[in-house]
Amino acid sequence: MKTDGTSCAGAGCWISTNDPKNRAIGVPSKLTSRTSGELVAILHVIQRTPQNTVLNFIVRSKALVHKLTVGLHQLESNGWIGEIDKTLLKTITAALRLQASRCTFRVTQDSNDAAGLEAAYDLAKKAMRNDPDEYITDPDDLYTDVPARYQLQGATFYAAIRATRKCPERKKTLIMLDKVRYSIESQCGKIPTDEDIWKSIRHKDIDRRIRNFLWKAIHQTFKCGDYWRNIPNYEQWAECPLWEMKHPKMPNLSMGLVLGCALTEFKNSRGKLSNEANRLFRIIISKSAFLIWKIRCERLMSRNSPHSETEIHNRWVATINKRLKIDRLLTDISRYGSHALHVNTVLKTWDGVLMDNKTLPDNWIWQSEVLVGIGNFRPPGRNR
Repeated sequence: MKTDGTSCAGAGCWISTNDPKNRAIGVPSKLTSRTSGELVAILHVIQRTPQNTVLNFIVRSKALVHKLTVGLHQLESNGWIGEIDKTLLKTITAALRLQASRCTFRVTQDSNDAAGLEAAYDLAKKAMRNDPDEYITDPDDLYTDVPARYQLQGATFYAAIRATRKCPERKKTLIMLDKVRYSIESQCGKIPTDEDIWKSIRHKDIDRRIRNFLWKAIHQTFKCGDYWRNIPNYEQWAECPLWEMKHPKMPNLSMGLVLGCALTEFKNSRGKLSNEANRLFRIIISKSAFLIWKIRCERLMSRNSPHSETEIHNRWVATINKRLKIDRLLTDISRYGSHALHVNTVLKTWDGVLMDNKTLPDNWIWQSEVLVGIGNFRPPGRNR
């Protein structure tokens, strides 16, 4: 990661101590992941080694070993769909098939392997510091086609068709992505890419319906705000004059931070990432934003009067309490097995925000009547 928040990668090829073939390899800017660097190093070795030489590669990524060995047939059958580094993978596959001798891949296993990997990692860092021994050219220029062996069916075939069509950029989407990007930068000091933003709304802590809501909100497909500026006789719906009657100044709310709630990085007093605080923030912000949207739709479509403050408050409390209950139920290993939430994850997420928090036992997961620390409003009336 560079100081300006952008990603970069380098490749290191280490054979043995003081071997003249050890190389720090510069990687094109479009390749930014650690896997990209490892693939570049593998391709460098294959292309510069006689075809009758036995090659034994030791890498850190178990997933990469799988892709280049037992998972290779499936990747080819699926047309390499969804693979970020598919150009490099296809080129390496073609180069491997030209090899006349054995070529093996395995993940690091012992301290001897670790020493070699650390040396390769140092070479990669050297390349990232703009001091490489050589550069690899653009991967698109290196590409060697592999004979098609596609066996596409159903959803995979549909994904293949979509992959061949470039989706036109929408101005509204680009504007909202930038709002999210720079809101996250102001909050935690990093600049997420478009891919990071789209991936964040599919976070496991965000409900499926809310994921759909966030996706539409980023694309600005909801019929609110500027949408009405282009509809004759409805231009006034683009603004909300009611707020001006209530307050002279519109509050400085960050829509970008709401839509990018899964990208925040809160830190504890020791400066370390607070996973429990980040998880609670994702839950509360995404739930609250979706509830606001639902209440707005109800008011416009099925109610003549606005919701009362008491009703809105109580619905919000009920929404958060329901999510708390779901979290507790998802810790049931007998029902959910390996997909169950870890008990400590739930305990740490909700610690400090529960009602009567100090009197609860250390493990309150199956304790009855555990609620968030904000109670319901009661309507005015006798004995209330």
